[in-house]
Amino acid sequence: SPLLHWLDQPTFARRLLGLPHGVRACVFDLDSVLTTSTSVHIASWADTFDSFLLARAARLREPFIPFDREHDYEALVAERPRLEGVRAFLTSRGIRLDEGEAGDDPTAETVHGLANRKEQALERHLERDGVAAYIGSRCYLEAAHLVGVGRAVVTSSANTTEILERAGLAHLVDRRVDAATIAAGRLASKPAPDTLLAACELLIRQAAGQIHWC
Repeated sequence: SPLLHWLDQPTFARRLLGLPHGVRACVFDLDSVLTTSTSVHIASWADTFDSFLLARAARLREPFIPFDREHDYEALVAERPRLEGVRAFLTSRGIRLDEGEAGDDPTAETVHGLANRKEQALERHLERDGVAAYIGSRCYLEAAHLVGVGRAVVTSSANTTEILERAGLAHLVDRRVDAATIAAGRLASKPAPDTLLAACELLIRQAAGQIHWC
């Protein structure tokens, strides 16, 4: 970090954070807040739905209307777990597919098949395009770590660990609420507050010594 040498003194780092007195922890979004991962998610969703829609349009002799990388992403799939995003997009197009099963091939025209296709596309884009941390976000996490402020990340992604590691932030995040946590706790996705409350609960338990620091 180009600002790391400024953070040698905890007192200065605490002022740099700009937090009210008594704040012991912070919760962050992952995509577009800590990392550039939004771009690879958008590209992966576009690859997934466009290949499906193109094949469907050719088979049914209908117009091909591609995935809208701005409107469709923000309105239908952003901040949603993968399966929920697939269902929301299909509903928006008036398309009904069988749910299928978790092990469906990515080429299968089922809800699970499209979800697995998105996972495959995301891995491809992460490998090819990469993902990075925003410099300001990295510096903030470093300062928070230095003064002992807890740090949790909230995201609907199932690839949170890989994204944090690729961005070089894994060691700066204490707790994660991601797709696995959402599924295990049956948490409602944003804008419901469930994931944020779950992150706060983890940080409270951590501060109380019920769970250990990463």
